Amino acid sequence: MMREIQLPVGKMISLPSEWWQAAGMDGFKPISAAYGLPEGDVFLAPLSSIMPMTDTQMIGRSRLTFNGLDRDRMVSALSAIATGATLPPIKLFPHRHQGFEFLLADGMHRFYASMAVGFTHIPAIEGWVHERDRP
Repeated sequence: MMREIQLPVGKMISLPSEWWQAAGMDGFKPISAAYGLPEGDVFLAPLSSIMPMTDTQMIGRSRLTFNGLDRDRMVSALSAIATGATLPPIKLFPHRHQGFEFLLADGMHRFYASMAVGFTHIPAIEGWVHERDRP
């Protein structure tokens, strides 16, 4: 069985239910807009304002096991969300393109985990994106 995630670009990806269960997410219901806000120069970015990595950008990344995601990293992010642990903010590059305000620079698994659990926002900082990863 799969857990479907609707991306802001109109695309769906699926997570194996085994990953969800391994992270202890059965019965999880979000009670806030995002996972815990870490200390520092962090802002809450709407998930809908972030352009996710494209399939092309995900090609060649090491350790990817399913839909461009690594099982262990995804289970770790989901488990941290389930237990209320603080996760680092994702890095965003300001980039107005196709109706988005930001391009995801770092934090792909935290981004997809946040979408999977039903959050609307995610802790973020501004970062840098390599030229090859820009649309």
